[in-house]
Amino acid sequence: MLASTLSMGAGAYLAAKSEAEVYEAEISRERAEVEENPEEEIEEMSLFYQLQGFTPGRITKDGGAPRRTARTVRAGDGAE
Repeated sequence: MLASTLSMGAGAYLAAKSEAEVYEAEISRERAEVEENPEEEIEEMSLFYQLQGFTPGRITKDGGAPRRTARTVRAGDGAE
């Protein structure tokens, strides 16, 4: 029983660690993409917001959510 518990605990730890590493790699990749080609990334985010139900007018109003998101990612203030 103890061996089973330890095995499950180790498996859960490794799974969580792997997930965190994948998440950090994705954040780094997206940050690099925003730095290298911000307009393309803003267009990509605009499409994402449209898929979430935002209208194009609402997305681009006052600089738009995609532009604010790009500035946040570029500044490193994302969900890290």
